[in-house]
Amino acid sequence: MQVGFIGLGIMGASMAANLQKAGYQLVVHDIREASATSHLSAGAKWTESPKSVAAQSEVIFTSLPGPPEVETVALGSNRLIEGIEKKTISVAASVREGQDSLVMARACRHRADG
Repeated sequence: MQVGFIGLGIMGASMAANLQKAGYQLVVHDIREASATSHLSAGAKWTESPKSVAAQSEVIFTSLPGPPEVETVALGSNRLIEGIEKKTISVAASVREGQDSLVMARACRHRADG
């Protein structure tokens, strides 16, 4: 199974590393490519955009600072939502209770309406 991971800060980097240790193949993206160095060394594939992560993944994790960043990833240029297939699972991992999921849900509605 190909797993996508967007956001390799303190929390995201650890989550992604644990997925790699469990044997999952990762496609990763972060605003700073240097954040992915250890994951790339362990076999992850770098991609230049959230859309590209989505297009290559069956499951996508986002670990982002908050709703503005989730909205940028979901609806900004090269947006995640454009690469997601109907059977893709998206998991928003954040310390904020549900806000990221609500932003992603709005993005999905935006795609369905547009």
